[in-house]
Formats: sequence, C-alpha cells, structure tokens
Amino acid sequence: MSGWYGIGKSRLAGASNWTSGTYYAVVIDEADYTYARTHADLTSVPAAARQGTPVALANKTVNAAGELDCDDFTISGLNAGQDTAEAVLIYEETAAADASRFPLLYINGLTIIPNGGNYTFQVPASSPFLGRL
Repeated sequence: MSGWYGIGKSRLAGASNWTSGTYYAVVIDEADYTYARTHADLTSVPAAARQGTPVALANKTVNAAGELDCDDFTISGLNAGQDTAEAVLIYEETAAADASRFPLLYINGLTIIPNGGNYTFQVPASSPFLGRL
C-alpha cells in the first residue's frame, strides 16, 4: 500500500520545506517492513529492510496543486543476493541519525531485483509527479 506518513505531511505543513529541505530515497524490502502511516521516524524501519545507498533528491519543486516533483533518482549499492525489494521510501533528514529522519512518502508495487547494479526510479513527468499532498 503506497501512502503518505502523517509526520511527513505534518512537517511539510509546518517548519519543513520540500524545495529547500534535505530529502532522500531508499529501497525497501517489504518482507522486513510493513508500512504504517503512523511511523514517526526511521527507527520504525528496520535496517534489514533498507537496501542500497540512500540518494538525495535533486531539483525538488511543488506546484499550485500541491504536487511534489524531483529529478529521477538512482539508488546504488543493491548487492546481488539481497531479497527482492518492492518499495521506495522518501524521507526528510534533519541530522545523521534515524531519529532525525522523518518518513514522508511510501511508494510500493515495484519489483527491484538486486543484482549488483543500480536502480533508477523514474518520477512521472506529469500529474501527480512524485505525489500530491
């Protein structure tokens, strides 16, 4: 189930800023993690569920309809032999600790087979782009 995290939406409505904030994407193995909109930080996402090297999102924009957009992004470090991953998690990082990494958006329904290569997530070039608040 793809969806927004309550903390991420709340932070965007308050002190956080999509275009100037620091946001990352990481690949998720759903065998080791179950999405819940109530998860408040990355301590709720087991390290075993996270695959590859998180990548910073670039050229982030938001339009008048509340649709978030960014460049396509490539996650590296997907080692051969890891479990198939099914999701990408977008999170805000305010400090280099899981308690300071706030989940924003969970996108599942993917099939990512780690083979030692990279995974490029293509952000849709039209509405709703990455997602609509």
